[in-house]
Amino acid sequence: MSGAAPERSQPRHVDAISRARAGDLAQLKALLGGAVPDCAPQTVWELPWTWQCYSVVRARGRDGTERIVACGALRELDEELCELRGVYVAPAFRGRGLAAALIEHLLARAAHGVRRVVCVTRKPELFARHGFVAVAWPSWIDHARRTRSGAPRTAMAYLAERGVSAAPATSHRRCA
Repeated sequence: MSGAAPERSQPRHVDAISRARAGDLAQLKALLGGAVPDCAPQTVWELPWTWQCYSVVRARGRDGTERIVACGALRELDEELCELRGVYVAPAFRGRGLAAALIEHLLARAAHGVRRVVCVTRKPELFARHGFVAVAWPSWIDHARRTRSGAPRTAMAYLAERGVSAAPATSHRRCA
């Protein structure tokens, strides 16, 4: 018997990025649960309240079943600031540009109502390719996220001067 997965589980098609739906909660929990400790555990715990901030990439198997294989969120912190968080791609789907596509999609969403987008990451080189720059640890980052064991984390910001436009307060929306 070979170590290859059965053909029915092989992805046939990867869909475009779309907003998460209420029915996606279990799949989001499973996907992000596999990301801990790289992903902050509260990202998973908060999903019942934050799933609507997520965008997802779905893949359909040869048998027609659909599953979420990548995700990322844009979470409002205040009227001018959003955090890009929970960007994760299932291991079998890495190397296809899905994380980059999600980051670009989320930045496009942010362009419609916030001045700054920030993130905390262990992959600063990925975010730097999209215009993020390393910044001093901002006050909104809790102590646990700064000191958690494992690879060092980098606080990064994507500024209005680099493409995210400022919008009037009247266009402000939760989760952009």
